[in-house]
Amino acid sequence: MVAMTSRPLLACLITVGTLIASSSILPSEACASTISDEPQMAAAQPLVTRRVLPLAKEWFRRIQAANIDRSQLNDTVNLQLTPELVLHEQAALVPYGKPVSFRFVGSGPVPGATGYNFIVICANGALLESIALDGEGKIAGLNFQRYTGA
Repeated sequence: MVAMTSRPLLACLITVGTLIASSSILPSEACASTISDEPQMAAAQPLVTRRVLPLAKEWFRRIQAANIDRSQLNDTVNLQLTPELVLHEQAALVPYGKPVSFRFVGSGPVPGATGYNFIVICANGALLESIALDGEGKIAGLNFQRYTGA
């Protein structure tokens, strides 16, 4: 089971310390069951290994470097992810340092997309990264939260 802050896991875009869109938010309690759902994790593993894990790694690094590839975002996230917000989020993630490992901890449906959750262990702390992909494979949500679990 993942210990999280009380903030929701995923909306159109939730970022460290900033909530951009409050529509379609799943409360963290609702997401907790998807994080610990072993059969669902096993079923999602091939897709996660092939497509989603590399994307989660790429976007963690993109946010840390403020190097956004807007062609990978759906229209909603593209509009919400302003240059100012990118710089704000970069400042929030840079102190964590270089990522050491990413561990898939679950997936589940979010409105219009599928969300995937990863624990990211960094040189200076840990985060829960959630990334959602819509039916076209575009990023429909992105979320980084401080991870406090075991």
